[in-house]
Amino acid sequence: MPLTDTTICNVKPTDKLQKLFDGNGLFLFVASGGTKSWRWKYRFQGREKLLTFGVYPQLSLKEARAACADAKKMLSGGIDPAMQKKSLRASERTPLRPLRENGTTTKSPPGVNATLRMCLNA
Repeated sequence: MPLTDTTICNVKPTDKLQKLFDGNGLFLFVASGGTKSWRWKYRFQGREKLLTFGVYPQLSLKEARAACADAKKMLSGGIDPAMQKKSLRASERTPLRPLRENGTTTKSPPGVNATLRMCLNA
């Protein structure tokens, strides 16, 4: 039976992890801490895969179903939706520290300042 917003809102976290299935491999994963996340279980090239779409209520039931439908279209086209998401995230990443003209970063590497402080205090 497909999920409803009322069912999702009324789910309380327990000591055990819960999976509330909506259909077509889409389910709401309820962690023991109370986090509710939308996940989709599918197979690609004979291997079982799991794709997380987002957290409820930021991603509604309707949006999760639409995301699942889009992922199924990718899968039917021979594209692994998880790898597509991973490559999209990698292309969106920006460097944490901008580079100077000489190729060095604007900030010291982690731990350098602490080392300098220890040397100065000694």
